[in-house]
Amino acid sequence: MHHVFLKIYFLLFSLWIHDITADDVVITADRACDVGFSIGTNNHAECRLTYWKTKETLIYNCEYSSCWAGPHQWVPMSGCTRESDKHVSAQQCAQYKYTGQKNVYTCDNPGGVSYTCTYDPSTAPVMACLKCKPKH
Repeated sequence: MHHVFLKIYFLLFSLWIHDITADDVVITADRACDVGFSIGTNNHAECRLTYWKTKETLIYNCEYSSCWAGPHQWVPMSGCTRESDKHVSAQQCAQYKYTGQKNVYTCDNPGGVSYTCTYDPSTAPVMACLKCKPKH
């Protein structure tokens, strides 16, 4: 009798796992968004990270509520300027992106004002997200 239950369990488990697709998998690992972070709609965010040895950039769709930099949902960046005003300031960057130019990030503060900030990607402050899926 024990073998019958085991066979039924295995059959049901096989049917259940057959319905799981890659889109259903949520990765619950810390993703350090070192080259970009942007806020979408409906609690979504896009996290960009780079494997510097291969220069490969990966993009993840994350739950915005799982993305933090310490106690904040922004990263502090200093040495920032606006195109219209070259005054240097520190900003709270709610969204940011590495431009590909040496040590240059774009930064949008929570008010939606855009800045250019100078940071080496290996030392730039980053958002980290826990609940993410690879973007297709």
